[in-house]
Amino acid sequence: MPKKSLCDAKIELEDLREKSSSLEESCNLVNNEKHNLLNEKSVLISQLESVEEKLDNLERMFTNLEEKYVDMEKEKESIVSQMEELPLLLLAQKEKEYELQSK
Repeated sequence: MPKKSLCDAKIELEDLREKSSSLEESCNLVNNEKHNLLNEKSVLISQLESVEEKLDNLERMFTNLEEKYVDMEKEKESIVSQMEELPLLLLAQKEKEYELQSK
């Protein structure tokens, strides 16, 4: 009986060694995957920060363009108003010249 027990113990020990080796390999693979994921996370965070910075710049540019657009619209309205008044001013000028010539 002791021989069988010793033989069984050796077989069990070998099985445990194989399981231990397999678990160690699995643990190494998991650690490598974790390391890769952390690196990927770092890259993604860097890319996100870059995109956020570009977005901020675009928002500032858009705001500036909106302000310029509003200013140009006001200027356009002013010019259109002046152009609409121009015929009346010309008529008034001609009438004034006519009055001066009539005197």
